[in-house]
Amino acid sequence: MKIIIGIFLLIFFILLLPLTFKGKISYNIFNNYGYISLFFFSIKLCLLKIKILPFKIRFKTNKKKFYLTFSSFISEDNFGEVFLNTLLKFIKFKSIKFFTNMSIKDNAYFPYLIAGTLYILFGTFYSYYSLSKNFYNVECLNFANFTNTNFVINLTCSVKVSLLIIIICFFISVFKNLKREVKN
Repeated sequence: MKIIIGIFLLIFFILLLPLTFKGKISYNIFNNYGYISLFFFSIKLCLLKIKILPFKIRFKTNKKKFYLTFSSFISEDNFGEVFLNTLLKFIKFKSIKFFTNMSIKDNAYFPYLIAGTLYILFGTFYSYYSLSKNFYNVECLNFANFTNTNFVINLTCSVKVSLLIIIICFFISVFKNLKREVKN
């Protein structure tokens, strides 16, 4: 009996303890190439290479390719969108890091102008969300040079969420989709 209670308490604590996930998105606009990676306690869960094509985005893993069209972003009946909107209400952001590296060969004015504009936009984002209780650390790094031509955007985000919250959000989105199907 004590073993069963111990196992039950262990599962209960695992469900309640917040887990830290870290995601990284990096994209080079001039080369039309980027990647998305997801980490769980410094263990790489997935790595997707991305390329933006007309009206769709190509995701590529080591084994297969798949495409996501822009029209699927707009639909509100999507189960994933309902799940993501519900989950975003409950997660806690540990840190957000925004990094840009802009350079145009033999032009010093334009990269610094764009870097300053991005710094102002991200400063506005930071001041808006720093008042929120969900953010702990936000930082922005902008670099500009004129040695070669590239524009790299890098966004790194660390998120704390418990497995219980993920399960609850999954059931909420299932019930919302079932309710929508019953109405139709």
